[in-house]
Amino acid sequence: MRTFEFTDAKSNKFWNIELSGKSFTVTFGRIGTNGQTQTKKFASAADAKKEHDKLVSEKLKKGYVETTPPAPAAPAPVVSTEQKALEAALVEHADEVAAHSAYADYLMEQGDPRGEFIQTQLALEDESRPKKERDALKKREAALLKQHASKWLGDAGRFLVGKWSGEGLPFCYRFARGWLDFVRTMPVPEALVEILAKSPESRMLRRLEIVYDMRYHAFELGKAIDALNETLPEEEKVSGDDWYGMLDPCTLLPALAGSPHLTNLRVLKYGFSDDHKDGPSYSTMLNPFRSEATEMLDVLKACPRLEELYLNTALGPIEDVFSSSLLGNLRVLQSYYGSTYSVYQNPHDPYPLSALAKNKALKNLTTLRFHPGRDAIIDLDEFDALLKSKNLPALAHLQVHMTTFGDEGADRIVSSGILKRLKTLDIAYGNMTDAGAQTLAACADLKKLEVFNVSRNALTQTGIKALRATGVRLVADAQHSGDEEYPEYLYGVDWE
Repeated sequence: MRTFEFTDAKSNKFWNIELSGKSFTVTFGRIGTNGQTQTKKFASAADAKKEHDKLVSEKLKKGYVETTPPAPAAPAPVVSTEQKALEAALVEHADEVAAHSAYADYLMEQGDPRGEFIQTQLALEDESRPKKERDALKKREAALLKQHASKWLGDAGRFLVGKWSGEGLPFCYRFARGWLDFVRTMPVPEALVEILAKSPESRMLRRLEIVYDMRYHAFELGKAIDALNETLPEEEKVSGDDWYGMLDPCTLLPALAGSPHLTNLRVLKYGFSDDHKDGPSYSTMLNPFRSEATEMLDVLKACPRLEELYLNTALGPIEDVFSSSLLGNLRVLQSYYGSTYSVYQNPHDPYPLSALAKNKALKNLTTLRFHPGRDAIIDLDEFDALLKSKNLPALAHLQVHMTTFGDEGADRIVSSGILKRLKTLDIAYGNMTDAGAQTLAACADLKKLEVFNVSRNALTQTGIKALRATGVRLVADAQHSGDEEYPEYLYGVDWE
């Protein structure tokens, strides 16, 4: 039961409400009396809860003060010394199957269903098992997850379990080896990110995506948030201003940076989603990730095993990230949508690719991807510094989109010698003409590429044929004329 009181010069009254399944009972009157009692029934428990929350909200807006005594704290679960030791071994040796198997055996001995769940997921990692056996394992996995997911997710389960969550939906989670392994969330509710950062259930989390996905902008996202809001207490509900990108200040990165539980995180994606079926897309009208480069560096300190970092928003000054020794474990680095609308970036400053080129910590980096916002700049000399860098010995996959240096860029690619070691090169969203294509086609090393993407450039069939004649696997979709005053290839990715 929740209890409330209202007192002013004319009134001294109480209002109580008790929710029970498909109904609730309201008691109200002058303080000191028994008052009146009314019970209302609904078609479902969800309907009763929705009306209950609505009435509580109305009373608070009218000036009622909640006097509900705090619920007694639930006793903390007793965790044995042996279980603590096994879990510590898991955190330290997260990739070792033997550690997970030993933990599962222990839980099975204790009658904990999570032990069976871990054993089931470990068994499913063996793809050589017969289909009939794998189908039975998958069915059991789904049944255990349906029954216990909310508990195994801890407090985050309130946000992640629901009709708004799942594959292809704005929110998503997955387990691996019995532990929370993947979470995708919008930048709201911020409470979810804060809970994940504080929760021991995140100790084995390997992939975290905090993204604003333009696929759901804005109606579908609104429906998901409305459904989630129905289950949240008033203080955690997400307002329209919140989810439309008006978070100020954004506390997401500081919450992650303060976490002691993200030491196994391997992949972090932060910013606009890059998964849209028609290619990367964002909106300069929305800025739901108002963060500084120093905050991202603090997150990197909390995630020492991070291997893939996707920065899909403006962070300034970004050269502080590009030059950091904290990138030493990275294999993949992506920097998208660095719009000059950011207060941290001068409109005339280029992407500081030379800061990456000079960073001696990047010996493990195999993949670099850049897709600036329409107002950001990739300068030819900065691009050249990256091509000629001696500090990227493992670089095999390079993507540089939305450039305006066209044929000169092709000259720099050839003269740098980088084609001798690249496996894929993606220079889509540019203005290279047939002249640049001929320069590249004349380079004997071009055919060493496994894939060469020149989509959305200014090529004709002559340039495309010259490139195909080298034998390279070519992607050359949607070419443009190259003479537009406001080039669509620069502006078409922005959903204004």
